[in-house]
Amino acid sequence: LMVVVPQVHKLDWEQSYEHLAPMVVPRSSRLLVEEEGYSLFNVTVFIKHRAEFTKNASERKFIVREFHYDPSLYQETL
Repeated sequence: LMVVVPQVHKLDWEQSYEHLAPMVVPRSSRLLVEEEGYSLFNVTVFIKHRAEFTKNASERKFIVREFHYDPSLYQETL
């Protein structure tokens, strides 16, 4: 999952993402990019608990989006 975190909540994200739902892979969150007051993180969550994670993250002002890599779409953008 990709998560957009406002800069003011970045520390809260780093301290709490593992506890937003059961079956969040520990230490799986990685900072991908920062710009215009927001940080983009990825995180690994078991599918069974994705909905709970998304709900709890939204309550803390984190914006969760799914990401599916498609090599053919990537090639089209080049």
